[in-house]
Amino acid sequence: MKLIKKFTCLTVLVATLLLFTGCTAVIRPTISQSEFISDETKIPATVELYITKEFQECTHEHFDWWCDATNYSMQLGPLASDWFRYAFESKFETVMAKSGPPKLPLTNSNTDLVITPEFTSFKAGGPVVVKLEAYWVEIGMNVKIQDAQGQVLDTLELKEKGSKGGTVGVNPGTHVYPEVCRMAIKSIVEKTLDRAVELSE
Repeated sequence: MKLIKKFTCLTVLVATLLLFTGCTAVIRPTISQSEFISDETKIPATVELYITKEFQECTHEHFDWWCDATNYSMQLGPLASDWFRYAFESKFETVMAKSGPPKLPLTNSNTDLVITPEFTSFKAGGPVVVKLEAYWVEIGMNVKIQDAQGQVLDTLELKEKGSKGGTVGVNPGTHVYPEVCRMAIKSIVEKTLDRAVELSE
């Protein structure tokens, strides 16, 4: 019993020391509108995309203390907001990005779909033994799809993961985490877009 207590105390002490000696790395993954340029004919429909302040500013902290001894501050809101807007603009003729939650029913509106995403969960992990092991994130998001009158057409409960092996060097997570965040967000947006296209047909 004493041995277990000593081991527990030692584990807490090591974790505390790493927490205070490790640095913080800000992860700001981005997406460019040019990545969505397409000659594909757009769907003749109007979409209103509502981005709340909480969604736009969403940031999650993850502390990798095994190999990196680094606290990663992952700014997911800006990436997800841009990805939703660019993806929907590439598919629909008219997309209006608005701030805050929608006030339904919409008055004097020809809007076909109202899209409101929200983050629901976040998990992340990194290498335990060597830095070549996988860095990963799992992002949860609910996306409500409504019509102009406020009728809920669908609520997507999505949870997607991005994963990639690390590299040698100092804090490889600063290079890998942006990529895996993009993987997860891409999957969420694509599934939402596919459903929106189905509902518009």
